Amino acid sequence: HAVCLLVVFCLALLGAYTLPQTAFNGLMVIDNFAYTGKVLIALSTFVFFALFYDHTVNSSEFTLLSTLTLGAMLAVGSSDLIMLFISLEVMSISIYILITAERTIALKYYIYGITSSAIMLFGISLIYGICGSTGYYGISEFLSRNTFNPLALSISLLLILTGIGFRMMLFPFNFYMPSLAENIPIRKLAFISITGVTTLSIVLIRFLLTILHDGNSFISGTDIYSMIPGINWSALTSVVSAGSIIVGSTVILWQKNLKKIFAFLLLHQAGNLLIGLTSASTEGT
Repeated sequence: HAVCLLVVFCLALLGAYTLPQTAFNGLMVIDNFAYTGKVLIALSTFVFFALFYDHTVNSSEFTLLSTLTLGAMLAVGSSDLIMLFISLEVMSISIYILITAERTIALKYYIYGITSSAIMLFGISLIYGICGSTGYYGISEFLSRNTFNPLALSISLLLILTGIGFRMMLFPFNFYMPSLAENIPIRKLAFISITGVTTLSIVLIRFLLTILHDGNSFISGTDIYSMIPGINWSALTSVVSAGSIIVGSTVILWQKNLKKIFAFLLLHQAGNLLIGLTSASTEGT
């Protein structure tokens, strides 16, 4: 298992030099940002297996965790909403199966998960209706050169961010965290949560900064992104970031279960990661 993961890590290191800039008719993009994300995910997978797993791990669990890693790698390179949705579902299905030992918790997580997926898919359908495209660059080009309804676009973005926020364990979508953290092994909790937060942070940055980039504007400086006016996405992410930090910092104070402490600490750190996105700058990224 360790040898297989080492091979995956080496392939991720070589990926930037062997793959074109786009693949699968524009569904995937190969750039430094995706390259860095894949290396981080592959490295974290290798480290987790080295720390938590020994010869007693069964092959089915190894396969599921590897599938989760594959879905994460596809997600960070996705440049199309349909490809992103499929990649996130590959991750989610692996998680559903991994936590089936606790049937009540697994069923609750499954219901929350499919609900968030349905909400996200509804948001994707709205943004397709507005722009006529599910590709990030196609959406950005349409919004830069055509008039659109800001309210409808804001609603579609809110629905998509709901699906992303659930998987990233952000406030207020973290209601399932305490029961999930308390009832699954720490090795599964660590792998699922940290891989999810890492992957969805990268996904959220690419998604917002690509589709809301104003293609009509030119700025000489490279420190600030040129964003489409009329969509106050920064305020939304600021509220979610502040809520995650506040809830993670306060609720953790009266927790006695170590795994719950870990879960709320991760919520706090996910909010910290979101701060950089709200600035819409290269330094923030």
